Amino acid sequence: MSTAPPRLDPHPTTREPTRFVTRPPLPAVRRDAGRPVVLRAALLVAGLAFLACYLAVAFTRFRYPFQLEWMEGGVLDHVQRVLHGQPLYVAPSIHFTPFLYTPLYYYVSAGAAWLFGLHLSTLRMVSIVSSIVAFAAVYRLVWIETRDRWASLVAVGLLAACFRVSGAWLDLARVDSLFLALLLVGLVLVRQATSRRAILVAGLVLAASFLTKQSALLPIAAVVPFVWRRGRQLAAVYMGTVGVVLGGTTLWLNHATGGWFGQYTLDLAGQHAVATGEYIGFFTHDLLRPVGVGLLVGALGLIAYRRGESGRFWLPVTAGLLLASYTARLHSGGYNNVLLPAYAAVAVVLGLGLHTLTRPAVLAQHRIAVRVLLVATLAMFGSLIYNPFRQIPPASATRAGNALVAELARLPGPVYVPSQSWLLPRVRPGASTTAHPAAMGDILRAHLQGTNRTLARQLHDAVAHQEFGSVVVDSPSTFSYLPKNFTASYCQVETLPRRERVEPVTGTRTAPATVWIPRTATASCRDQGLAPPLLAW
Repeated sequence: MSTAPPRLDPHPTTREPTRFVTRPPLPAVRRDAGRPVVLRAALLVAGLAFLACYLAVAFTRFRYPFQLEWMEGGVLDHVQRVLHGQPLYVAPSIHFTPFLYTPLYYYVSAGAAWLFGLHLSTLRMVSIVSSIVAFAAVYRLVWIETRDRWASLVAVGLLAACFRVSGAWLDLARVDSLFLALLLVGLVLVRQATSRRAILVAGLVLAASFLTKQSALLPIAAVVPFVWRRGRQLAAVYMGTVGVVLGGTTLWLNHATGGWFGQYTLDLAGQHAVATGEYIGFFTHDLLRPVGVGLLVGALGLIAYRRGESGRFWLPVTAGLLLASYTARLHSGGYNNVLLPAYAAVAVVLGLGLHTLTRPAVLAQHRIAVRVLLVATLAMFGSLIYNPFRQIPPASATRAGNALVAELARLPGPVYVPSQSWLLPRVRPGASTTAHPAAMGDILRAHLQGTNRTLARQLHDAVAHQEFGSVVVDSPSTFSYLPKNFTASYCQVETLPRRERVEPVTGTRTAPATVWIPRTATASCRDQGLAPPLLAW
């Protein structure tokens, strides 16, 4: 056995034990890094606050038993005629003259009244539900293009924020909310339609919007190029559906009413004067001043979505919605409610623009400009703030309405109260109503086959023969559309206290103000006359 020591390696190598070096982790990249989180949150809160404010106002005042707007009672009379099986489109007379709208809202409201009773609150509930559907449609239209919940909700908020500047109208017993809901839902269906069945349903819904209000015609036509590019068969089904429904309905109603349907719904508005001040005022006063920033941001969105199906859809549809409001605004007597289609268009394209501005690539290149535009959008929301309590009739308004009802009950009949005729059957069971002055005014300022002269003669003769036991004249008196011979046959005997005047909270501000009775030797006349001058013909 060898006892020699082990051989040593002349080139020893020392190896360090393996060590695991722990480095500090890289910071996680947040998905919202560089995004204006605070501004986004502020815009969302502003939009949702306006939506909540509208719903609070609507549900607070929908049970108010008197008119929120001076034509609500006239609409109630239309619905009552539908329930009683009476025709709507008849020769104009002092007993009944229809409004110039297509009839679907009256029939939908009649169905609701059949279930819940004929009240203004029933008709308003139809409008409130319709407005909620319209908000949902705006959300859906933005979501289809962007898949961005934030932008979609802010767009809804802008339409809700336009509640006051569009006349505080969305919850009224008027045709506009149902019209807007059907129009926007129809646009949703068209945008998503890829089959003949789907485009048929879209055509039916859009045709229904026209049968609610004629302003739908331009947006209905605006989608035709989009549908055509998707497929000629789809376009044929769409145009065939709309054409058959609108053409067939018009021909049938025209035949059933002896031609009066077409004269009221198609010819009458064309006989009225043009509001020349709105040629420019629509753009400066109605668009740029309240929602100019929304138009700017929306224009950026339209530019971003100008290609492909989005561009083929939104460029003409936006133009169609704006033109629908513009042409209605040019009609003399058009109130702020005609702006609803335009504000809906601005709301949707605002959503497209906000989504475009907050994309990471855009933020990376134009961070300061994006923040400036978001701040400007928030300022636009701020400029649309309104006092919700001024949109809700106070308790004194209900007391004034009850005082008017008591006044009408004690007056000698038959009573003629132009703007509040809808109250008469509730005051005096069996009493008949008279035509609403807005409907009579549409006839008197037109030249529709001599109907203006015929109606004027009826009013003149009724006054000359003192057919009314008493007349309650509105203030201003011009809204009562009384003939020039009125003061020769009637004299004023009473002025209603201002605290008892039932004034609407929006629209034409007029209310019953003075009581007149036939001029006789025994009448205690004040002989103050009427000012300003009455309608002359």
